[in-house]
Amino acid sequence: MKSERISPWEAGLMLEWFMKTVERAMTNAAQIEQIISGIIQREGVQYTNNPDDAGGPTKFGITLMTLSAWRGHPATDDDIKHLEESEARQIYQARYFSTPQFDQVYSISASVGIALLDAGVNNGVVTATKYLQRVLAVMNQQGRLYPDISVDGFIGFNTLAALRAFLAHRGAEGEKVLLRAIECLHGADYIELAERRPQDETNIYGWISQRVVVV
Repeated sequence: MKSERISPWEAGLMLEWFMKTVERAMTNAAQIEQIISGIIQREGVQYTNNPDDAGGPTKFGITLMTLSAWRGHPATDDDIKHLEESEARQIYQARYFSTPQFDQVYSISASVGIALLDAGVNNGVVTATKYLQRVLAVMNQQGRLYPDISVDGFIGFNTLAALRAFLAHRGAEGEKVLLRAIECLHGADYIELAERRPQDETNIYGWISQRVVVV
């Protein structure tokens, strides 16, 4: 039986492809770390327990409820006080980026992936996902650009395919419009939160000034 050996030229191409893939992955990881650093700086590195904040005890933007879910058992006030930044980073990476599949969105459009990560931190990853799905659902030209998608709050094949099709048709300008629409929904949610819960009026100015980015 004839042995199937690759030529030095083929081996060189494979090595080049592998090195570029590794380099791209390292670059993406570094970018995400920078984004998480920005979120932590905005949220604050000190322990807080603002009575006007529905999240309660918080450090690095991680609330008691989030830490409890992450660790798999009820966390205490002291757990929040002694939370290390390294664990907070792990939580952001896993719960707000990888698990909701925002990393898959990021691989298609870094800007959209970052917008969803940031919105997911404050408004929840399901809500952030729905921002994207709602916009894509009404921008498919009644199904002519791509099939209708469900607004279910979960990133899957159909949502990713719709995003690819939208960007393929609309290009860089379309990406800006998509981001603008997502931020419109994001900002509207903050207004509605403050309308339902007057205590959130304490935070609404900061939320909109720091979180809602007009593209």
